[in-house]
Amino acid sequence: MGHQELIISNLPITYYLLPITYYLLPITYYLLPITYYLLPITLYLNIVFQILYYLFDAVRPFLVPIYFVSAWVLIISLCWSMWSVARDSIAIANKMHQIPCTGCQYFTDDYRLKCTVKPSIANTEEAIECLDYQAKTN
Repeated sequence: MGHQELIISNLPITYYLLPITYYLLPITYYLLPITYYLLPITLYLNIVFQILYYLFDAVRPFLVPIYFVSAWVLIISLCWSMWSVARDSIAIANKMHQIPCTGCQYFTDDYRLKCTVKPSIANTEEAIECLDYQAKTN
């Protein structure tokens, strides 16, 4: 028994592969020197990935508790930051409500000239202790 070839429609397989090899041979001529340098890199990467695989296997029993704790830490820190923002916003709002300008007789309600006595500090935190404050009489 001799060597038998795969025959597709009465033609040998080499008939179909010849055009492919015609275009691939020049490419392999340029790729061979590159593979010479890539072989040690691929061997090194293979070793690194094997080490990482064994490390991951060693840490795997601890991953569920780590994920559990980190999820709760994330939720608690999110709630704490929301609480801090709300607390600071309320403190700023309370301080802004202490500004007496709207009840002063010198306040004009005009955006061009808010106060006739001290327009530079009108409706600011500096106006909380304004010495020129006079309650409206009307």
